[in-house]
Amino acid sequence: MGEQGGGEEKARKYDMIIPLGVPADIIAEVERRCDVKVVQRELERGGMKTTVLAFRGTREALKEAKKVMEELLERRVEEFSGPGRPTRRRRSGSS
Repeated sequence: MGEQGGGEEKARKYDMIIPLGVPADIIAEVERRCDVKVVQRELERGGMKTTVLAFRGTREALKEAKKVMEELLERRVEEFSGPGRPTRRRRSGSS
């Protein structure tokens, strides 16, 4: 019975909400490289409904999707702040 329960747990699907602002090409690449599907989820917060995108897959697939998404986003940031581009510095609270 333990094996069967473990198998059910492994096959269970979960959703991981995709943060706003993630470029569409990165979302598509994560879906292509990982065993996840992009789905729409309706959420309700404070009486207001909104629709968001999410990756749907097993826990392991979502862990991999998160890792791949972070790597692709870091690469994109490096492209925008590469050589010859000034780096932005945060202003301190005091003048």
